[in-house]
Amino acid sequence: MRWLKRSPAAYRPGSLLARLRHDLAGLEFEADGPTRARVRCRETGVEFSTEEQVEGRFLMHVVSTRFSCRIPCGGGAPVTMRIRHRGAWKRTGIGCTIDPGAEEVAERLARDAALAATMLPLDFTDFQLEREPTGWIASLVHYGGSQVVYQFPSTVQYVRLAPQQLQSIVGTFSRLRTVLAGA
Repeated sequence: MRWLKRSPAAYRPGSLLARLRHDLAGLEFEADGPTRARVRCRETGVEFSTEEQVEGRFLMHVVSTRFSCRIPCGGGAPVTMRIRHRGAWKRTGIGCTIDPGAEEVAERLARDAALAATMLPLDFTDFQLEREPTGWIASLVHYGGSQVVYQFPSTVQYVRLAPQQLQSIVGTFSRLRTVLAGA
């Protein structure tokens, strides 16, 4: 994927976030700029941010939303993990592509049945965990909460974030806080 340094001419910063705000009904929403927002779920206490990302294509561009959650913990050496679904035709679990030194954490994630139960229904294109000195950053790009903008003919198609998918995102971030607490 090639994220653009320069926005396409038809890109309207904030238009995706305005539509996504409707899909995030029931959660506390606070704009943090034209393309970023902070979201909080009162029930679980999970806080995460949303940010628009633009990917250019020929005569079109895709604006997707990256959901990111900071998970405080003791920290450690920097590590990056990519999480994916396992199973060719049917999702059977979660798997990780890891940097050296994160084997224990990857095994812990793969063994956690509650985490798998919340992640399996998620329709994401990218899911990444990064460990920093202050903790973990979990970020995912979801199919929902995105829009495709065609330049010819001039068309905008919004892909709605379904309520079940939003519940899975919040549940995944909540479960990751528990699983990664000691990592």
